[in-house]
Amino acid sequence: MHPLIAEWRVWLAASGKPSTTIRLRTNQLLRFAEHQPDLVSATTADMLAWVGNPRWVASTRKSHRSALTSFYGWAHAFGHVAADQSRKLPAIRVPRRPARPAPE
Repeated sequence: MHPLIAEWRVWLAASGKPSTTIRLRTNQLLRFAEHQPDLVSATTADMLAWVGNPRWVASTRKSHRSALTSFYGWAHAFGHVAADQSRKLPAIRVPRRPARPAPE
């Protein structure tokens, strides 16, 4: 595991995040690290290319974007990156599903 991801996991745990969230976000960042091995030099364009995966539905893109903004916000706050490039990522809207009334 990338040392920065391991350090970030400790921060997530100290922040009181549930273990399920920590596991999900870690897996998402590990997948991003496969796409962008040098996490410190990742640009907004790198993140856009990854989050903009056309095979992903909006909720998947939004979840992965959240992992990036959490990680890079932390990395910037703790001096691991000079700027938080994830702040430039556009918000991802998930369409509301139509209501499904309960049967009688």
